[in-house]
Amino acid sequence: MNYKKNHDAYLSRISSQIRTFRKREKIPMELLGKRLGYCRQTYAEKENNPELLTMKDLLAISDLFGVKVEELIKGANL
Repeated sequence: MNYKKNHDAYLSRISSQIRTFRKREKIPMELLGKRLGYCRQTYAEKENNPELLTMKDLLAISDLFGVKVEELIKGANL
């Protein structure tokens, strides 16, 4: 059970980080989805359920925001 709790918290943090960077850059979901090759609905599902994100997605998102993948995963306080 502890693993599940930690796993859920980890996924929530990834989702929150991506959302924070996206809002900071004032990029709507539709535009970010388009840049990644997804419609807004598919991108929204991935942002809200980060276990659906691929490494390719994470690399592209980090490149668009000019941050390291680690910042998306762990947060800015590395």
